[in-house]
Amino acid sequence: GSCAIMDGVVMGGGCGLALACSARVATPHSRFAMPESRVGYFVDCGVGMFLAHLPPPLARYLAASGLELRGKELLRWGIATHFLPHPDPSNARSLAERLRQGLGRERGDGSGGCVQCRLEKALEAGGCVR
Repeated sequence: GSCAIMDGVVMGGGCGLALACSARVATPHSRFAMPESRVGYFVDCGVGMFLAHLPPPLARYLAASGLELRGKELLRWGIATHFLPHPDPSNARSLAERLRQGLGRERGDGSGGCVQCRLEKALEAGGCVR
């Protein structure tokens, strides 16, 4: 499992990096877009694969317009898997520490669960909602 915490601007190639993660956390500060498409340039960066799983009208609109989605919209459309409603610095540090501890273990270490399961538990304990 891997995790992208999208607390701020996620645009262009950053979209492809975030979408490659199994858990994608949005916050009220998240701004997600592919602005290069506004000038007729489309660098896939893996985004095309993800767009194929969105409702076709939304996928076409995002690909053609460079529309910026924010915060909870990312969760609504399935771009984010979780939403962190209060990303204050102490909460973010706590979430990062939980993720580090949970994902720092290797499979088969007797920790009682797969990496994805530990990731989900850490996100939930950090105040993220689905």
